[in-house]
Amino acid sequence: MVWIYGGGFYQGEIQRYPGKYLLERANKIGMPIVYVAMNYRLGIYGFPPGQAAADAGGLNLAFKDQRLALEWVHKNIGYFGGDPSKVTIFGVSAGAMSASYQSFYNKGDIGQLFRGMILESGSPTTVNAAQPNDPVREAAFQFIANATGCLNSAVPFECVRNAPADLLSQANKDLFVVEPYYRAIGQAPTIFGPTYAPNDEFFTAPIPQLMHSGKFAKIEFISGTLLDEGTVFVDGPGTSIEGDQDIIKWLTARFPGLYFGISNVTAVKELLSLYPTSPAAGSPYGTGNETFGRGAQYKRFASLFGDLTFQAPRRDFLRSAAKFGVPTWSYIFKERSLDYPLEYGIAHGSDTSFVMQTWGMSTSNASPAAIDLMETIGDYWINFAYYLDPNPRGFPRRKFWPQYGEAKDVLQLLASNMTIFEDSARAKANDFIIDGHGLYS
Repeated sequence: MVWIYGGGFYQGEIQRYPGKYLLERANKIGMPIVYVAMNYRLGIYGFPPGQAAADAGGLNLAFKDQRLALEWVHKNIGYFGGDPSKVTIFGVSAGAMSASYQSFYNKGDIGQLFRGMILESGSPTTVNAAQPNDPVREAAFQFIANATGCLNSAVPFECVRNAPADLLSQANKDLFVVEPYYRAIGQAPTIFGPTYAPNDEFFTAPIPQLMHSGKFAKIEFISGTLLDEGTVFVDGPGTSIEGDQDIIKWLTARFPGLYFGISNVTAVKELLSLYPTSPAAGSPYGTGNETFGRGAQYKRFASLFGDLTFQAPRRDFLRSAAKFGVPTWSYIFKERSLDYPLEYGIAHGSDTSFVMQTWGMSTSNASPAAIDLMETIGDYWINFAYYLDPNPRGFPRRKFWPQYGEAKDVLQLLASNMTIFEDSARAKANDFIIDGHGLYS
């Protein structure tokens, strides 16, 4: 099982995810695994922006790093007791996006490097891919070139590549700075992420176009999200989401540190009309009219953001896979983690402590129900790695998890109520997002 960490493509490290819990659980149920985690270049190092980077062959370097790590695993995992023909890649957030992107390598001809994926809060269209000459990415390169004294160089990309490490590091940090109004707890999306170009190894065209035409590896996968994915991305010390104009300003922002790639205000307004203004309908869901001291439209925007970047992309990939006969499973995580305050609900990333036993989560401070949920998730994940089916074939018995299929069956991951339900929440809004409607024109 090969782990790819998240962090918005600008932060992250493998030390945070030692894999100890999964290894122990796998041994306990008699299904030992080999756990591998990889580092990869981030920020301007993994995603150098602009046409100059493309001309120098510098597109999507982070994904090439990941591909190289998977090639190493394929060649060497046998020396560690692993089976190179039974590799499952999994990750959270940008790590889940990365895992999905690996399936797009060479239009889906991935060369047997892995056979399954577990995507935790990340899908191929979670962030918008752009062309190298996208104006905001070009502006980002100009910023970096200026910060490193390379703006007037005859070969600015080579100049930046050879700039002093301290200047590059500072430019990488400064590029993300946005005014407090736009600064959320989880700052995303940014300019860092996938780029498409005619000769790229991963993306020769916009990702929705590739996905809908089946240019990805037809391998089994699990894809899931949390109930309140959007909350941490629309709240910060200086944010105040009071009305439609605030939401429109955010979605059409054109900064390297906040960039959805959306320019069609008419489409944004139509999308907004599909989300009620009442706080009771917003996220965190199930909290009534409480706004937690935030702006009047905080919960409405959190709901929209969660759908735009997580729920709709998850459904879109699952539907695309189904069209090509790929077996898939989906879940919605609804267990609250004490790592997050009430105003963030079942927040993005809070399931990681149940999957990887991170962020202070341990059997010493967890309830019996939480421990059982951790073990249940571990059993599903490990069985999927073994059999490309999350359902245990022996002990311990778990809730049967049907494939997503035409019924759109989703497993609710909640300690007190593990159940199957139809994936139909806010269907009209999510279908609007999936259908495009010029949001990214």
